[in-house]
Formats: sequence, C-alpha cells, structure tokens
Amino acid sequence: MQGLLAAFNEYRSAKDGADISYKMGQKAKTGGTLGRAPIGYLNTIDRFDGREIRAVGIDTERAPFVKLAFELYASGDHTLEDIVDELTDRGLTTRPTGPHPAGPVSISKMSQLLKDRYYLGLVTYKSEIY
Repeated sequence: MQGLLAAFNEYRSAKDGADISYKMGQKAKTGGTLGRAPIGYLNTIDRFDGREIRAVGIDTERAPFVKLAFELYASGDHTLEDIVDELTDRGLTTRPTGPHPAGPVSISKMSQLLKDRYYLGLVTYKSEIY
C-alpha cells in the first residue's frame, strides 16, 4: 500500500510541476510578470467576476526614482555609487518585507536594476525572452 501511495504521489507531483511550468510559460509569453515585481512596480490583485487577476502596477512612490536612475546613468557623468547616493538622499528605499525593513538600495542592486530588461518591457523565462 505504501508503495502505491508513493508512486501516486510521485506521479501527482510531476504532473503538478509540469502544469505550473506550462502556466508560467504562458504568462511570460503574454508579458506577465513572474514572481515579485521589481523596484518601481508593485504586484496587484484585482477581483473581477469572482476571479483574482494578478497584475503589476506602477509604484508611484518609487517609479520616479527608477526613472531618475536611468537618466543619471545615461548621462555618463555619474558612477553607480553617485546614483545610489543621490537616490538615497532623495528618499529611495527598498520595499519592506516580513524579516527585512525598508532600507537604502545597494550598489549591486542598482547595477542589477540598470541591466534588467524588464524595464524595456521584456520578460525572461527559461532563457527565452518575451
């Protein structure tokens, strides 16, 4: 009996994993955000006809800072450290999570932000760009 249950659980786990992978691929193909939205955006939940629709919206508090970061970087006159210092002085902080309070954005996080293709409207899933 335990052998049958273990086989059934293994089958069910593989089936559920394939289903989730397919759905995430479909979401990426339609331009959806997978996981937590990057800084400058917020994950949102809308309810429509009894269904939950998860989307991404502009974070009105942090989006102007992200725009400024790209403008400062594009000017070529500022280092990453200069950009982080300027944005921190203006009040940019990370979003707080359960164990971590809001704080300044690190230089490495700023580097990732400026390289992130998400800000170009591109979503990457399993090495595919949508």
